[in-house]
Amino acid sequence: MTATHRLLVILAADAVGYSRLMSIDDAGTLAALEAARDVFRSACTPFGGRVVDTAGDSVLVVFESATGAVEAAQKVQCELAEQNAPRAEDRRLHFRIGVHLGDVILQPDGSVYGDGVNVAARLQALAQPGGSLVSESVRAAVRPELASVLHAVGEYQLKNIEQPVRAYRLCESNAQRAEGTTSARAAPLEQEIRFSVTADGVRIASAATGAGVALVKPGHWTSHLECDLDEPDTAAQIAAISEFARMIRYDPRGCGLSGRRVQKIDRQGLLEDLDAVVKTWGLERFSLLGGSAAAALSVAYAALHPDRVEKLILFNGFATSYFSTPNLPPEKKDEAEMILRSTRHGWADSKSPFHQVFIAQTVGASSTPSMREQVSTRMQRSMTPEMAEAYLRNNYGVDVVQLCAKVKCPTLVFHCRGDALVRADQGRKLASLIPGARFVLLEADGHLITHATASKLRLYERVREFLVS
Repeated sequence: MTATHRLLVILAADAVGYSRLMSIDDAGTLAALEAARDVFRSACTPFGGRVVDTAGDSVLVVFESATGAVEAAQKVQCELAEQNAPRAEDRRLHFRIGVHLGDVILQPDGSVYGDGVNVAARLQALAQPGGSLVSESVRAAVRPELASVLHAVGEYQLKNIEQPVRAYRLCESNAQRAEGTTSARAAPLEQEIRFSVTADGVRIASAATGAGVALVKPGHWTSHLECDLDEPDTAAQIAAISEFARMIRYDPRGCGLSGRRVQKIDRQGLLEDLDAVVKTWGLERFSLLGGSAAAALSVAYAALHPDRVEKLILFNGFATSYFSTPNLPPEKKDEAEMILRSTRHGWADSKSPFHQVFIAQTVGASSTPSMREQVSTRMQRSMTPEMAEAYLRNNYGVDVVQLCAKVKCPTLVFHCRGDALVRADQGRKLASLIPGARFVLLEADGHLITHATASKLRLYERVREFLVS
């Protein structure tokens, strides 16, 4: 017998944080992995699935039917969630699943190779822990009633795959309810999504939640509207703010649900993204909530449009960076270029030193394993490594020193004392450059502020009081 080309549905799955779990409890993790493999075999077989590979901590299953593969993925995640329910959060063995219908090479021994397998594996890496992503080809081939539980998450340029792939998140409501992690449960709110087109022709996705004062949150380089509600912590923050504000969020060019094919990233283009969103929602007067690099963008917009921006709230921001620092020492420039190269090569590789250091600095030393895995998934879903490098290069050139002096609206600046990505003195400097700005140093570590930290430090109350005063 010889190898043949076949059109098959491939389900690729991989365990999340397997190495970390092995370092904690190798015997228990091996037992959990074997139990999970049994779930794949028992759940996939009734739908026509055949397990063809279980190398390492991965599972590869082939199906003749797209409907069968999607239903099997639902059942697998449901049963895995039930297995995880009695385990401590840091001991749970989650799997990501990717499903794709495509051409594969079928070997006489039953093994499969080719682009069809590669696409499924790449989609798996982009899924949330305990979640599943399917390709456009699968969505087009399933029964109509199944298509209704597939939610669009955007178009991705996958590594070593020539054409972009549009992906859909499989609603795992039963599975997530069993473990108590469904995004609907974490954030009982709906977002209305609209699309804008910028002056230079880029499609921008934006979403609105809540009611009250108009508050626009400019997008930054890891923005993804679907991720926001998939992540229980992020969704809880949005829900808390949406209790007193009409919150508008958006994915800037090259990110999330917005247009991915852009020529360059610069301040002018990012300002056009924000302007397009403001026009789409018909906003005349509004406040801005800018975090990280989006803080500088918010400053620039407020300085250029004093008639539109009522108030400015900034978190963990900065006014200048590497390339905008006068008389930058050569070794610092070399350091920046090294980080940029590492970004391209390590952004999508969860095992790379850059990937791990970036996450550690982003979430802080007190973060949970699930929080670190959440950030890793967001990095891969929000943008390509090439786009991440382009954004970081733009961030390194930020300089809003002159624009800060032109801000006329009331401004509140927060910064975490233990922020390892952007030092607290950068936030203090930013506040000092804006006339009349108030600076609040937060007793927290990490660059991201969690819902628990925000609640503990009364951040929601402070923001609400500032906006309505």
